[in-house]
Amino acid sequence: MNVPFPVRVLLLCFISLFMFPSVLSIDCTKPTFVRRLFVRLRPDSLSSVNVVLVHESPPSDCYERCVSDTNCSAYFVNYQNSSCLLIQDFGRDLHETELVRDEDSSYHRKVCLPNSHCDHEWAFDEVQGVQLFHYLDKTAVGVNSSDACMLLCLAESTFVCRSARYDSSKTECILSRHDRRTASEVFRHSPEPDSVLYLERQCVEEPHGCQFRSRQSRAIMRKHRHVQVIGNITSRAECESACLESAPFPCRSYQFGGQPLTCLLSPEDSNSELGTPEPTLKTPNDVIDDEDGGTYFEKESCIDVDIQCGPTSMDVIVRVSTPFRGRVYAAGHPYECYSVSVSESGRVTLSMPLHGRHCGTRNLGNGTFVNSVVVQHHAFVLRTSDRRIDVACDYEEMKLKVRGAKSVKHGEMKPLAHTVTAVAPTPPIRLRVVNATDQDVTGVELGDPLFLKVELADESVYGIFGSDLVAKGSSGTETVLLIDENGCPVEPSVVQALDRLPGSKSLMAPFQAFKFASDAAVQFQMTVSYCLDTCPPAECDVPRSTHTKSFGRRKRRRRSTSQFTDLLPGDVISDVTMESPMFLVTNLKPTLDKEQPSRWEHQLHSKDHSEGHIHVKAHSQGLCVSLTTLYIIGAIIGAVQVVIVCVCASLFFCRTEHDIRTKTGTSTKSWPSVSSRRKLVCSHS
Repeated sequence: MNVPFPVRVLLLCFISLFMFPSVLSIDCTKPTFVRRLFVRLRPDSLSSVNVVLVHESPPSDCYERCVSDTNCSAYFVNYQNSSCLLIQDFGRDLHETELVRDEDSSYHRKVCLPNSHCDHEWAFDEVQGVQLFHYLDKTAVGVNSSDACMLLCLAESTFVCRSARYDSSKTECILSRHDRRTASEVFRHSPEPDSVLYLERQCVEEPHGCQFRSRQSRAIMRKHRHVQVIGNITSRAECESACLESAPFPCRSYQFGGQPLTCLLSPEDSNSELGTPEPTLKTPNDVIDDEDGGTYFEKESCIDVDIQCGPTSMDVIVRVSTPFRGRVYAAGHPYECYSVSVSESGRVTLSMPLHGRHCGTRNLGNGTFVNSVVVQHHAFVLRTSDRRIDVACDYEEMKLKVRGAKSVKHGEMKPLAHTVTAVAPTPPIRLRVVNATDQDVTGVELGDPLFLKVELADESVYGIFGSDLVAKGSSGTETVLLIDENGCPVEPSVVQALDRLPGSKSLMAPFQAFKFASDAAVQFQMTVSYCLDTCPPAECDVPRSTHTKSFGRRKRRRRSTSQFTDLLPGDVISDVTMESPMFLVTNLKPTLDKEQPSRWEHQLHSKDHSEGHIHVKAHSQGLCVSLTTLYIIGAIIGAVQVVIVCVCASLFFCRTEHDIRTKTGTSTKSWPSVSSRRKLVCSHS
């Protein structure tokens, strides 16, 4: 029986009156936990709480002790000294005033969440003072606790609830099908940090084919975060498999290496950093660096792929992490052969005909057809989390290979100067793409952090701000608006808001290296405005960064040049449109995994996989020539034919003239000039 959502809310709220604050009064066959990072028990509360301190205990042991103890209502983990504190007060929930911020601790509260279906050590993550500013799918009012809000998320049947926002000041619960990883661009600090809790569900079913990417500049902190140490691991593949299959939490990153070989699993990634307190100074032993501790790998995307081989087409069925806001298309045909329709189970089906050029399917002979499919998570641009998959149908056996990402090539950025006529010379400005050390980049990896920098060559009476930032391909047919006319980011997951550099009037916006689906070139076009003194920032409607301000366009005052002395600080003087030089971005480069290759792959060169092509082995007696060589050979043959025709025409003309003169008896002396010479030449020939 389908119960209307308002009725379910009232029922759950009624139940919560008896269920909370003490959820332990309900008989739970298997209780679970809610984790909150960076809090510990206030020292002056120890006297009023029955506690048990356990030394030298890893986090999983603390979990097992509290689960097996019916009197245990919660436990704290101290990552700095590897200890835990068990709270043995049955039926009591700690109040917010009894908790204090601590970057080295976490609080695990035992709860009973019916139908949570979660085998992890905790079913929800709580983060204080952060929220999603968009994708608010359903709102319930009159919810008296965060636990009741979690129950609403678990009971939601119209969509998969990934996260919820509980506002205690409004007794409001907002459910969302997104979380801080599927919509990281709108996950920001809350304007009401004391009353807002972000609740993230930890047991959402995901595809199993996950891709990890190494990040050399990061490391897992051994004593700062919830880390699981796995023993008897001798290879990176075993460590990655442990992360995906045997971790007691949703594993989002791992670190492998060092001497001796160590495998560390963690539920954290780069999206977990918001809400983290400012770290205090650590000793060298507290952090594992890349040289001594190994390499850090972070989960980027998870997909499962299946292929159905039909009589006239090959259907690629991609199961993605929902919600999916991108597209699946045949490589090289992003706008002719694609699919964006996602089923409720998170499957995208792309049907590619075996014949014709519509999708670029290739016939390798013997009934074997191959193609490449790109799973692009953004609607417009390729990023490092995207995947390329090579597929084949031979109607006897089908093989599938998951491919990886590749590098990005970047062209040199050049400065641009501009002068405002009849007002004042504006300082020269230039548009640069730099890395974290302010160096112009020439070659980067897809997804590497970069910065778009609008730089003033010298400091003057002017300030600048930017708007109307557009990225476009070489042909101009593929464009994406990144910053609107007000200076607010439209696609903050691609390019974030412009911000002024401290102590300077230059502007800078962080972004990750990207490219278009079918174009190897990218060009930035941007409007830069000069204003007197400094430019005030624009207020953006939707917060898309840690602040709500961006140095973007505000309404300019219309003034003539004769009124220059009447300008006030912040008034716009002039606009100039800048275009950066094109920079090239190579496509996703296939890299074979360790599965046994199929029959059609044996026809490929083992070490000759150039960009976007499959090279088929030629027969040993064959000859391969380029298109340019064919043009040259054709030109030479044509020239030889023209010479032959001219010689034949000349001989025919001379023969005919000789016969006519012989018949008419015309003397050569009557034609003393050109004709006589021509006849002489002809007679010699």
